[in-house]
Amino acid sequence: MYGQETEYHTDSVQTLLNLSNNKTVKSISLKHNQTSAAWILQVSNMGNKVGVFTDEQIEAFQDCTFFTKKEILRIFRRFRELAPNAIPKVMSSVDTNRIRLPYQQVKAMTELKENPFCERICQVFSEDGTGALSFEDFLDLFSVLSEIAPRELKTVYAFKIYGKFHWSLDFDGDNYLGKEDLRSTLRCLTRNELSEEEVEFVVEKVLEETDLDDDGKLSYIEFEHVISRSPDFMTPRFHIFTDPPIFSVLKWLVNLGKQLLVCRLKSTMKLAIVLLSILFTCCNARLQLSRQSYMKFPYQYTNGDPTSPRYGLFQNAAHKAAFHTVDKILYVASARSAQKYLHIIDMNNPAAPTILMTHVFENTVDGHITALDACSDTIAVALSAADPVGEGHIELYTPYNRADRVFTRTHRITVGVNPKDVAHTSDCTRLVVANSGAATLNPSSNTFTDPEGSVTIIIRNDQGFPIEINMDFTQLNDRVVDYITNGVRYVFRGDHGAGIVNTFSQDLEPESVTISNDDRFAFVSCQRNNAILKIDMFNQRIIELYSLGAKNWTSFNIDTSDMNDAANLRYHTVYSFYQPAQLAYSVIDGKGYVVSVDTGKMTTYTQAQHGYAFNDGVRARVAWSDGELDTTTMNPTLLAQIQDNQQLGRVHMSRVDGYNIFNKIGDVFLFGGRGISLWDSTTMAHVFDSGDDLERRASQLYPNTFNGDCSNGNQSPTQQVDERSDDMGPEPGALASGLVGTTPVLIVGSRNGVIYVFNMRGVSANFESAHREGSTNDIWNNLYTNDAAGDQIISDMGFVGAGNSPSGTPFVYVIGQATGSLSVYNVVDVPDIF
Repeated sequence: MYGQETEYHTDSVQTLLNLSNNKTVKSISLKHNQTSAAWILQVSNMGNKVGVFTDEQIEAFQDCTFFTKKEILRIFRRFRELAPNAIPKVMSSVDTNRIRLPYQQVKAMTELKENPFCERICQVFSEDGTGALSFEDFLDLFSVLSEIAPRELKTVYAFKIYGKFHWSLDFDGDNYLGKEDLRSTLRCLTRNELSEEEVEFVVEKVLEETDLDDDGKLSYIEFEHVISRSPDFMTPRFHIFTDPPIFSVLKWLVNLGKQLLVCRLKSTMKLAIVLLSILFTCCNARLQLSRQSYMKFPYQYTNGDPTSPRYGLFQNAAHKAAFHTVDKILYVASARSAQKYLHIIDMNNPAAPTILMTHVFENTVDGHITALDACSDTIAVALSAADPVGEGHIELYTPYNRADRVFTRTHRITVGVNPKDVAHTSDCTRLVVANSGAATLNPSSNTFTDPEGSVTIIIRNDQGFPIEINMDFTQLNDRVVDYITNGVRYVFRGDHGAGIVNTFSQDLEPESVTISNDDRFAFVSCQRNNAILKIDMFNQRIIELYSLGAKNWTSFNIDTSDMNDAANLRYHTVYSFYQPAQLAYSVIDGKGYVVSVDTGKMTTYTQAQHGYAFNDGVRARVAWSDGELDTTTMNPTLLAQIQDNQQLGRVHMSRVDGYNIFNKIGDVFLFGGRGISLWDSTTMAHVFDSGDDLERRASQLYPNTFNGDCSNGNQSPTQQVDERSDDMGPEPGALASGLVGTTPVLIVGSRNGVIYVFNMRGVSANFESAHREGSTNDIWNNLYTNDAAGDQIISDMGFVGAGNSPSGTPFVYVIGQATGSLSVYNVVDVPDIF
């Protein structure tokens, strides 16, 4: 205990508390005098001013807050946006105190609606205690919780927010946080997910380390003493608006066992500090998405007539896209079941994109468009072969010429089987192509065939034919034991009884490509194999194949059942493979990292389509009933969850991994990391994992479409809620990255249309906001017809920075494969009110 090492000035503290409760006082601000180390309390009744927003009125606002004139006007715009018809454009000093927004309107703000303490926060800053806010209340709230407000002022209001009389704002001379206050705070914070026994345990531990005089309650002095020990209290590490991370921390700790609580946090003082300070920390502005436009693409033109387009849900009318920054043109390609269309879109006005031309690929030897990439002087289009075991091609085009209205092909280059992704180096002189070589039924022999996967490097030579260097993976077969031992998945090893031999190199299936900023290295994901290839671009050789390991879900929430019709996040002692579907390269603080969206992938072969039936996934309860699990050594709790369809029984687990020496599955491995990761580009060490962020945010913000699907046109989004929980959950499948101002951002698109925005300050992805477009109150077919289906099964996206944006505002384009659609969203820097 360390309660005697700090001196407190009780009279000053009491004065602060009393003044903050005085309903005639409109604002208090504490400004630190560095020379005298004293705190000066400034009190102003701004409601007595007369006139409109005159210089004098602005000056009064500035005197009583921590804002400049520009910031005050910006906050007023934010206030007025909540009710533009009720808030006049010009407010008198009387209006700034008289006109109040009801709590129901205030809480609709994205920043507040996520916060479990929303109502308490509004009531504390509301003059009448109802939660209704005048502009002066609103400005006070901004000011007190701004980044530059002093810790002491934040502490006063933090104490008020979870104080005994927080509903009435009347401390009544008590000024204590008792056990019931802490219990209520903890229940609210954890959304009543902790048992009463767990709540009591945490409360007792908090009081044990913070109740300095052992009277069973916390005075303001004791509370402030705890806050003073929190280095995060004056940093923008946590957002007050979002579900605080203490929830995950507490549940993780309790789940591990109460005896581990102190050990894992080093001391219960750490727990106390986190619990009491995390809800009242300052924030930066929040990055959000604002939709500018939406358009659907035709999957067919009747008789080739461009005036007779045909539209439809689930027709794969859009799949991949690439933006040409010089010409402000977006190229959008259709997918497998649609015609081979490449739509050329004018993006000079992102709020109203228009189709300039639709290029049709008519070569009958080609299958479908699989990937696109745009560079300054070329557009690369990847095409599979109509013959499923045939070689694919890369076609190079000069960018669309607006004046001549032509799109001219310059080269057609043969690559490996089934090219899945293509990327240019920064100088446009080289391309890297990932050829998956996916298994299929060989139409010539009518037998199962798994072509070799490969990577092709194309070196452009505009004076002649480009040079192509194809690298297969046969050299890796000699080290197959090492790779398997390190965690690379060798999914289908053939069936010797059926005469099928499938080598390790054949089993490797490249999926996505990204290239380092200096063009020295390419990184290629092998999604189903849970691995990444690192390639030396200068010497055109494979440096290494890296296993991505497995994610341990003991510390995170996960929903693994599709039978709850709602979010049902729980802790389970299971693992999952990351299996990224898409990669990006990012430089953070001068060091390179590979960013991955950890989608997940099961491998399924059928007799009809592949010439052999195989599946590497099985429902956990079926694996148990079929005797594939080692029930003698498996944790009894885990085994019980596997037998329960409301928990793990329905989830798809691997039936080719997790085997022990008894040739039984001893560890449960699921598919997909259900999040995003950062990997050190030098060592490929895993340096960041978003944990359960995606599912947790979706459960809070969009509970009626949580882990939902878009697969049945006669059902509504709410009817398909929870349908993907037993598969890969949120299934993030697309990402885009760039800069908003000086802030590096990462934007992630998921299968069910939720788009997540993260900042990349430090070696982590810090949640900013989430956005889901579209309605939920009708069936998918009708929503599609009415342009209200949103971005379903997001298959591609890209970021366009302010410098390349026609409007000067950064935006992200999003392709919805199920909806065959393009959405354009501005990435806006919305001021956080706290």
